[in-house]
Amino acid sequence: MADLERNCPDCNCIITYKTKSNMNEAIKNNRKCRKCGCGWQNGLTKENSEILRKKSKLQSISMKKFREKNPPWNKGLTKENNKIIAKLSLNLNTGVPWNKDKSGLQVAWNKGLDKSDPRVQKYIRKVGEFQHTEETKELLRSKVLGKTYEEILGIEKSLETKQKQRKSALKRMDIHKIFFNDLACEYFDWLNTMNEWNGQHALAGGEKQVCGYFVDFYEPTHNIVIEWDEPYHYKKKKFNKDRIREQEIIKELNCDFYRINQETFEWNKVIECEKLLTA
Repeated sequence: MADLERNCPDCNCIITYKTKSNMNEAIKNNRKCRKCGCGWQNGLTKENSEILRKKSKLQSISMKKFREKNPPWNKGLTKENNKIIAKLSLNLNTGVPWNKDKSGLQVAWNKGLDKSDPRVQKYIRKVGEFQHTEETKELLRSKVLGKTYEEILGIEKSLETKQKQRKSALKRMDIHKIFFNDLACEYFDWLNTMNEWNGQHALAGGEKQVCGYFVDFYEPTHNIVIEWDEPYHYKKKKFNKDRIREQEIIKELNCDFYRINQETFEWNKVIECEKLLTA
């Protein structure tokens, strides 16, 4: 250890180092010990540093005496008393409702209560209480397992539930992101001009919402609904869904419902028909 020691250039006290490289760097930079060289004491003489030490000791002694004469207001209180006072101080004169904390956030009624509290005991679910037997569990499982939504709730109930779900989804959805067919809109505009209708579609007033669905074209005066079917509408799964959708819309509006197949639609014949009518 003697190899890793050197004397302070000011007070000549011994400084010990962990490694030789640290000691060599200290010799190179002529570093002092902590008392002589660090912090606010740097540059002070020995006499001045002694005076400052005495002052700091006197200050600490005077603070101790002041604390003895003026103890904290909660000194001597038990932990239970401290908890009660802390709760009162949070809710006292804050203008915050009883069921909200200082920040205004909702607080659970049982926050801070333990299981021994009678209010908590009232709502505790005891072990073995409200537990189904294995036979009951198996019976409930057999009623639901492998069955569709319609089979469990019934067709009418399931349709009502799905309709509610669609309507709530539409409220969350950005209507501007709904896709539409340009050719269909062009045809619907032609129908409006030729028949002097006031039909509603994606580019004319927006698609009408019925039972949580958006219909492609709706004419309110004559109560007519027209759906434009692209090729994917004729896939088996989509085809069946479209027929259920159609029945729901007819039931809701009591309207005349028409479908146009895009693959068999001939725009040339529409133009020819327009020429004959305007001639």
